[in-house]
Amino acid sequence: MRSTFLGPLTALALSMFLVPTASATDYDVYFLGGQSNMVGFGVVDELPAEARGPVERAVIFHGNAAPDETPVDGRGVWARLGPGHGAGYSSDGATESCSDRFGPELYFARTLAGLEPATHIAVIKYARSGSSIDCAAAGSFGCWDPDSPDRGALGVNQYDHFLATLRNAFAARDIDNDGTVDTLRPAGIVWMQGETDAYHSQETAGRYEANLRRLIDLIRAALRVDDLPVVIGRISDSGMDETEQDGKVWNYGEIVRQAQASCVAADPRAALVTSTDSYDYSDPWHYNTAGYLDFGTQLATAMHGLRTSTEPEAAPETTEGGEGDIKSPDLRGKVEAVERAFARTMADRSLDAFDSYVSEEAVFLSGSGVLRGKHEVTERWAAFFNGPQTPFSWEPEAVEVLGSGTLALSTGPVRDAEGTMIGTFTSIWRQEEPGVWRIIFDRGNPACSQGEGSVKNDHVP
Repeated sequence: MRSTFLGPLTALALSMFLVPTASATDYDVYFLGGQSNMVGFGVVDELPAEARGPVERAVIFHGNAAPDETPVDGRGVWARLGPGHGAGYSSDGATESCSDRFGPELYFARTLAGLEPATHIAVIKYARSGSSIDCAAAGSFGCWDPDSPDRGALGVNQYDHFLATLRNAFAARDIDNDGTVDTLRPAGIVWMQGETDAYHSQETAGRYEANLRRLIDLIRAALRVDDLPVVIGRISDSGMDETEQDGKVWNYGEIVRQAQASCVAADPRAALVTSTDSYDYSDPWHYNTAGYLDFGTQLATAMHGLRTSTEPEAAPETTEGGEGDIKSPDLRGKVEAVERAFARTMADRSLDAFDSYVSEEAVFLSGSGVLRGKHEVTERWAAFFNGPQTPFSWEPEAVEVLGSGTLALSTGPVRDAEGTMIGTFTSIWRQEEPGVWRIIFDRGNPACSQGEGSVKNDHVP
């Protein structure tokens, strides 16, 4: 008989084929950023049972959020993506402390994993509640504008914390801890923010479109892919501000909403999620648990649509006017939003807000004569803001904008407190700085059946 002997080297060689070994994994990387509705206030204990565990094939690096003018942070660890990455989460860079809240990342990853079963998902998240893009609106919450001249002694703001989060996340070689070097491939950006810019002033709201476009360009550059798909969540309003007659929390929300829509319309690799309008709120600022579940789902669905769509069409070239002018439709929406926000100052009984829309050179033609200059106009209109009852209202019905984008005309009906049409108005708006429109001429005309003394013969006073 022939005896068989396997030497140690032969046995070792065979073992390499008999024992399975881990292999490198390719991950699609998504950056999720913004303010508090990206941070997340969904309640973990209210999650359905099937969502309380980790998401299959998904990991997350959640950068530690920090205020402006503090040492650059963005510390975090790669971990399996599950509940607990909402408000209250923290990390020291070696360990993490999950909270009892979650944000849109949970159902974003769950939904995307279902839509793309062959992929592995890596989420990098950095968000800070209350943060604005425009540093004029930042307060103590922080701003994302990397070009701001208002940086303090340290020169650190939210953009720096975001960059640090990216650096820390991409520095890891084995993000799933299986002993192999993984490949991280940037795949998309999700942005949910704008409420603070919409709250602060007409100026910060008016600058939002330019600020958002600039920031998205910079985030794409930081991820080194110029045409990364971007999904933006549209801001909505809970209507729960008890100090305002109409309950609006974001006084200039319509301007920011239009800015978000304009950004998406101009970018063939962007999508806008608008389901936020239908969500219930847990407080004046944040969605309830059901809202976060649906929001994550809608963000993932939109992202999947962008990633699987055919080659994007080139964005149309901007012309200076005349036929084919694409500025006008875009700007018409912006001016309409400004006019509606202007009209809401009457419903809100806010003379200060009204004043912010009036140009220093404004001329109002009214039944009582000609009002010249911001001071005279505001002084005359102050009487309409006395008392809790709104004496009249107006809304734009038609808006036209010069091809140059400098002047716009807005016209529409004026109604009394009962909703009866009593006249019409015509207003001329001027873009006095990028994104900021102020009224320079206004005339009110009574309805055909009304006399010269009708209520709004000033917009009609």
